[in-house]
Amino acid sequence: MGYQTEFEGRIEIEPALNADEIAYLTKFSETRRMDRENGPYFVDGDGYAGQGDGPDEVYSHNHPHLSQPGLWCKWAPTEDGTALEWNEHEKFYESAEWMQYLMDHFVGYIPAAKAELPFLQGHVCNGVISAQGKDPSDAWLLAVKDNQVFVQDLVHTTSGDPVPVATSINKLLAAPAPEES
Repeated sequence: MGYQTEFEGRIEIEPALNADEIAYLTKFSETRRMDRENGPYFVDGDGYAGQGDGPDEVYSHNHPHLSQPGLWCKWAPTEDGTALEWNEHEKFYESAEWMQYLMDHFVGYIPAAKAELPFLQGHVCNGVISAQGKDPSDAWLLAVKDNQVFVQDLVHTTSGDPVPVATSINKLLAAPAPEES
């Protein structure tokens, strides 16, 4: 049992991810993010989804590292590395928090994990993903503008079509990027 949300859309990445970034982020999205001896960036555990007992000690199979929002990150790179999108695995919780985690640690301007994962480059990410939960009233947008993540709830009109609660996300996406100092 659990709650299912469907996602549609993608977050574009400039420049495209390199081959090592694509391989790493794909593994990251396929492994359970457990609190373990080798730290939050480790992706080479044994067994299904990296849940085995080797090659390091798993401190808790049911709790992620304190820096991570949940046990599963289901945002994955496209094969060509030009975008992030939902990997279509079920029951994706903390999706917005996971997107910001990816921006901060792996794909943003200066990835926090670069010292541990030297193949990481700086990127700029932009785009919108629509989300629809199992409950028809649970509809929202996840937007990324210059590596910052925003969430906009949607409401349903009498016709049943979802529309933004406010136009703030549209204004945000249309605004020019701030100049770097």
